[in-house]
Amino acid sequence: MAPAQRPSRFSWAGALSALNVSLAAALLIRLALHFRPGWRAETTDFTALRTGWWLALHDARHLYDAAAQAVVQQRFMRVAGGPGFVNGLLAFLHPPHVALAGVWLAWLGDRGGARLPALVWLACNAGLLALLVDRVRQALRLTRAQTAAAATALAAFLPVFETLAQGQLSILLAVAAFGLAAGVDRGRPWQAAAWLLVLGFKPQLFPAFAAALLARREWRTLAAFAALAAVVVALTSALLGAHVWIDWATSVRGLERSFGGGAAAAMPTLRGAVARALPHLSAARLETVGLAIWLAGPLAVVLLVGRRAPEEPPRGTQRAVGLAAAIALATSPHLYQHDLVIWVVPLVAALAAATENPAVWRARTLLALAWPTWAMLAELADQSDGWPSRLPIDLRLVPVAVCLVWSIAAARRSSPLAHRVSLGRAP
Repeated sequence: MAPAQRPSRFSWAGALSALNVSLAAALLIRLALHFRPGWRAETTDFTALRTGWWLALHDARHLYDAAAQAVVQQRFMRVAGGPGFVNGLLAFLHPPHVALAGVWLAWLGDRGGARLPALVWLACNAGLLALLVDRVRQALRLTRAQTAAAATALAAFLPVFETLAQGQLSILLAVAAFGLAAGVDRGRPWQAAAWLLVLGFKPQLFPAFAAALLARREWRTLAAFAALAAVVVALTSALLGAHVWIDWATSVRGLERSFGGGAAAAMPTLRGAVARALPHLSAARLETVGLAIWLAGPLAVVLLVGRRAPEEPPRGTQRAVGLAAAIALATSPHLYQHDLVIWVVPLVAALAAATENPAVWRARTLLALAWPTWAMLAELADQSDGWPSRLPIDLRLVPVAVCLVWSIAAARRSSPLAHRVSLGRAP
């Protein structure tokens, strides 16, 4: 009699993928309800962006004036039937070229009603999410089934839902980081420079990416960026007024304090970890600590990335950009849940570095597939209806820390020193 066949081995990857399907479906339903007719979907973070866009279109002289922003924002809230933000203002903090880039949505809102800009930007974000999936597929050379699993994991990731529901820019920034790496690796400095300009939409992340290019001596990309930036500054100054850049530089810290400065413990960053560990630390000292951490980020990128080696593996820029993204996110002085979407960039770089080692690839893939579940459980455990946080430790930092370590390891294997060591060990 033939022995009974052994049951097939349990697959963690399959189980996590199935769980992600359920999470993705639940979040999709939640998103549909969020944007259902009669719901105040436009009274979210998108209101801050729309405030800046409207002022850029109609009253650029007061673009970074807190009182002017509050008047415009409260008018938007009244029309939409929203209660207003707790502190009275969710400030528009982005640099002037972000305000100029969204003028067309303000124009649509003037003619099509309050909901139209939110719905149009939702459609744009959905398109960017599809593009992000394609970037991941290309970077990892995924099969069709693997691409479906990656797409489902992204759709199940709570920060992706937050980005779509809040109308934020995080998906665009993740796409831009992939575009920066691809542009450099393909020898297209102008394309890379354009994506670096987009990464400047969030200035607190920008220095780390610029530091990675500087450390790798990507002079053509940096020169192209300087030229594009000069054109953008000139165009923005011509259309919004020469004062607008000075206004932004002198007002952004005060505007940030009007809302974000009071919620540091909710940030999934080193600054947030310090705020939780030392809850009695004064706001001024916490801001100083956060600034010091942020300034250390680009220096760490320069030291870890180093000069590009002749023996560097293909797509080496992807690892450097992944490390820059990881350090920028970890050290950022202003970062919230939706920005965790950008962690897909260092995660993909770490996965790409493990393609030659099946055991490492499997372990890192399991983290990628488990991150959506962990993010949901961490949110449920830590938050009730907002701040203050329940736990002394931000559970969202666990996969963040693991991914940061992997990113450092991947980048160091691309450095000249790592190549010299590996060559020295070769028989």
